[in-house]
Amino acid sequence: MGALDRANHDEQQGDLGAARVRLISLAITSPYDPGLYERIARLCCRMSDKAEAGKWYFLCDSADSEGPACIDRFRARHGGDMRAILFALPKSMLAKIARGPLPRAVSERFAALDPNDLRAALRGKSAGRLPSGKGCSGDLILLVVCGVVLVLAVFGAIGLIRMLRD
Repeated sequence: MGALDRANHDEQQGDLGAARVRLISLAITSPYDPGLYERIARLCCRMSDKAEAGKWYFLCDSADSEGPACIDRFRARHGGDMRAILFALPKSMLAKIARGPLPRAVSERFAALDPNDLRAALRGKSAGRLPSGKGCSGDLILLVVCGVVLVLAVFGAIGLIRMLRD
C-alpha cells in the first residue's frame, strides 16, 4: 500500500491529521505535483487551517474559490514579507520550483520574489536579516537554553550529593 493509498484510508477513517502528514511527506519527496498540493490545501481547509492551506495553494494553480483567501491568510501570517513567505516553504519544494516549469499563477507569485532571496532560501540561509528580524536562529537559542539547564542540573546534583554526605 503506497502513501496515497494510506492517506486515502486515513481520510476515510476520519484521521485527517495522519492523512495530511502522509500527503506532505509525499509532496516533499516527490517531483513537483500541483495536484497533490491542491489536495493538501483542501485537506487543510477541512481541518480549518486556512493559513496552512494557503501555503499549499500558493504552490499550485487552483480554481478553488477559497484558494485566494487562504493565500492571503498565509501571506498575512508572515506579515506580507515575501522573504518570510519564501522561508516558510519547505526547502525541497523550493528546489523543485526553481527547476520549473510552473503553472502561470505560481510563476507570477514567484516572479514577485527577489532572486537573491530564492537562492538564499535554497541554501537554507537568509540574505541579510532573518525573516523574523531576530539576530540569531531559534535553534541556537534552544541550544543555549538546553546548555544552561544542563549546567544547572549538574550543579544541583553535585550540591545534593554534598548535602547528603554531610
